[in-house]
Amino acid sequence: MMTSQPSVNSCWRALCPEVVNSFAGFPTVDQDVQHIVQLAHQVGGEGFDDLQEEEVQVELLGHTGEELTEDELAKIVEEQHREDEEEEGEVEEVPTLTVTSLNRCLLASRALVDMFFETDPYIKRSVIFKRGMEQLLLPSREIP
Repeated sequence: MMTSQPSVNSCWRALCPEVVNSFAGFPTVDQDVQHIVQLAHQVGGEGFDDLQEEEVQVELLGHTGEELTEDELAKIVEEQHREDEEEEGEVEEVPTLTVTSLNRCLLASRALVDMFFETDPYIKRSVIFKRGMEQLLLPSREIP
């Protein structure tokens, strides 16, 4: 004999109310899905005129609103664990700073400063820009 969830909740409510499962679902999901379908029908056109609530639920919620069986739930959890393990196994490639790449960056910054001096008629602004660039690049210039 299996005891229903409401029966279990009513027993525990008197003994230990903080463990009672009072979650009844998300109240606005059905209304939101209906609203999406209604808007799609108003827009009209191919793919919108014949949109059904089940399609919206599958696309947005990942299911049709029916409760999952234990097998389906176990399968989802297993897939999630597998994806997590795959992500842990991946190692991000960290770029290395070489003398050559640092030199290219510094030359490019120097060319950018020169371009400002050539194109900006207001020399004071170009000088401020140059000083700012020098200040920003100071840590890179001090690399041994």
